Amino acid sequence: MSKDLKLSGKTLVIVASILFLSINFIVQTLMPGAKLDMTENKLYTLSEGTEQILADMDDPIDVNFYFSEELATPYPTIFRYGKRVKETLESFAALSDGMVRLRTIDPEPFSEVEDKAVAAGIQGIDTGDGQKIYLGLSMEDTTDRETIIPFFPPDRERFLEYDLVKALYSLVNDTLPKVTVISSLPLEFGPGGMFAMQQGQSQPYLMWEQLQQFFDVEKLTDDFDAIPADTDLLMLVHPDELSDQQTYLIDQFVLKSGKAIVFTDPLLETAADVNPQNQFGPKPPADQSNLEALFTAWGIKMDADNVVADLELGQRVRIGDGFRGVKEFPHWMGLRNEQMNPDDVVSGVTNMLTVISAGALSPLDGATTTFTPLVTTGDVSSLISANRVKNTQDPDSLVRDFVSNGEKYTVAARVVGEVSSAFDGAPEGMSDDALSSAGDHLDAGQISVMVVADADMWVDRFWAMSQGQGPDGQRYISPISDNGSFVINAVDHLTGTDGLINLRSRGETRRSFVRVDNIRKQAEMNYLAEEQALQQQIQETTARLTALEGNDPDQLSPEQEAEMERFRSQLIDARRALREVQRNLRRDIDALESRLAFFNIAFVPLILLIVLFVRNRRRRNQL
Repeated sequence: MSKDLKLSGKTLVIVASILFLSINFIVQTLMPGAKLDMTENKLYTLSEGTEQILADMDDPIDVNFYFSEELATPYPTIFRYGKRVKETLESFAALSDGMVRLRTIDPEPFSEVEDKAVAAGIQGIDTGDGQKIYLGLSMEDTTDRETIIPFFPPDRERFLEYDLVKALYSLVNDTLPKVTVISSLPLEFGPGGMFAMQQGQSQPYLMWEQLQQFFDVEKLTDDFDAIPADTDLLMLVHPDELSDQQTYLIDQFVLKSGKAIVFTDPLLETAADVNPQNQFGPKPPADQSNLEALFTAWGIKMDADNVVADLELGQRVRIGDGFRGVKEFPHWMGLRNEQMNPDDVVSGVTNMLTVISAGALSPLDGATTTFTPLVTTGDVSSLISANRVKNTQDPDSLVRDFVSNGEKYTVAARVVGEVSSAFDGAPEGMSDDALSSAGDHLDAGQISVMVVADADMWVDRFWAMSQGQGPDGQRYISPISDNGSFVINAVDHLTGTDGLINLRSRGETRRSFVRVDNIRKQAEMNYLAEEQALQQQIQETTARLTALEGNDPDQLSPEQEAEMERFRSQLIDARRALREVQRNLRRDIDALESRLAFFNIAFVPLILLIVLFVRNRRRRNQL
């Protein structure tokens, strides 16, 4: 890069900096608190749901934000994210009309403040020299109830607003959300169902136990004729064949509350777990559950005849002794992070799901709802007849006959929007209690429903290994996939307010400069060959010069001395040329960065100044 170009770039930045400071002073003086969010994903603009929750607060919340700002300076990822958390909390405080009382605390190493942070449950990251970086918060209401975020992991940046609002909402609402469950699976008994319970050997599903830790959970009996009025979320887990009256109750509840999560299945492979010895007790659930009438009303469908399979994601299953008993099951899939929708607050934090003979979900033509896939298969996927999977005696044939069509299938989806009732009115034969539970007939309503086309994923052995029980009787488990956290996160999300449910994920502040990266790659391609040639020349010249210098100077001939001088000259020229090539490698990048700096520092504030001018001009005209 020439000297003139360098001066020009520096001059631009200096002028832009002066202009920025001047305009910033004017704008902050005349328009305090004014913001113009020009980021692609509106990173610094709070969602309407968040603003509504903040506006509805009746009692103040004290928020202590612990951030080791000075200590985090050498760690760009943590420092940048900490600044963003702080700015978001400041926005919360500004919009809450005094209800969010924010206090930012920098816990200096080995201080009383650090001791208080640790006592509050804030977790630090060890820097390696005995010091710790803190990035967490505690919230406390007027009744001393508290919630804590021990540490803000930067990899959850997309869900920062959701995490903050969820923590705030947990204090604003002091009752556990009520989850009502309709299921033909022995969730409360585990494998063996009621028969195991009668033998004193029942072991509830792990997910059922986890749900009971965080929610007020009630499971309805098979002959239910009402849905509890205090239900916050209705959960269907492979429900048995429902009567028209029961389907109507579900239809009306979802239309009125808008919230449900459904686990259905074209082939339940663990049906025999309910009563494996086929003795007295409830009959095993049906192989298939498909809420066709409700799904049609919601604008979706599940392929009831086939299961999805993926040759790359299929699991190896032991069905006998020794190596020869291990078979590939393409319909038993271990879905990875790449198959999860990264923009959803539930699937976006899921890294691994195990699904067994899952179904394929898809939107219906003309649907009034928005169908958003949350979990899909990979590229090497296909559909296999559910009957064939169920009745096959040769699992290897499923692999031999597998033909991928290159299509990705949706295993779990979010369905949102306006829907009509699946019924024109209450079915005949409904009892007075059932009619009272359903309430006045609703023809349409807004829904936010999650549908998962697999119920086997609830079964412990597919996603967790038990490590025995402790002295307190509590089971210790080692998850091998995220099935449990996926279900808990989904329920946690859907039991929130509409503001929480509608919170979108955000982008990250750490963004690459695409044009800068492209210029760098192109420059490297242009100069790489020349640079390699010069380096090779330097190496060869250095080797020859070293060989000559190793001789006795008194024994060198005039020709050898002249050759040494020529090599030294060539070496100096080659090194100079290499430095020039390396400078050229930065030339286009430096020029672009100067223009970007001018735009970021001067152009954006200039837009704010124009907005201010137009606003004041309109005010004068109105006067």
